[in-house]
Amino acid sequence: MEIVHPLFQHHPIIMLYSANELAKRLLPGSDFNTANAFAVAHVSAAIENIAEWKFFNSTSARIDLDAIVREVREMSMSWQSKDAIVGALQTAQNTAFACEWALPEFKFNESGFLLVGKNEAPFTCKYCGSPSWIDPSDQSPPPDYCHEIDHGTAEERAVFGSDSAGL
Repeated sequence: MEIVHPLFQHHPIIMLYSANELAKRLLPGSDFNTANAFAVAHVSAAIENIAEWKFFNSTSARIDLDAIVREVREMSMSWQSKDAIVGALQTAQNTAFACEWALPEFKFNESGFLLVGKNEAPFTCKYCGSPSWIDPSDQSPPPDYCHEIDHGTAEERAVFGSDSAGL
């Protein structure tokens, strides 16, 4: 029997991620040093701990940034480490982040997380009013009208998973 998640019905290509991959998306540049690897490991563990609890308690599978921050704050580490990780997580690009465990059985270290955030841009273009991934203070006036690049690149939008989740 094939089980189809409701979000999969209208999206022919669905990307499922591991908690580690999601942690790296939330903490850009995290592959480059030991301190960031520490943060990725803890954020990854937070995501999996939340998913496991939600799965076995039959609650909503949705995990947002606030839940991850709360879980990190509950972890056993110095307050300085907690503050550093939370500070790295709480960025404008991460505000709309949300994921959920999408497979019928929960397993640690598996690629079973689906990005489900609304993928909303954190800013608005001060010239045309379109959603923008570029801070208004960094926006320059376009010559005659706005182009996609004036509002942020596909890479900037991919932080939210809009290219893979199809939302």
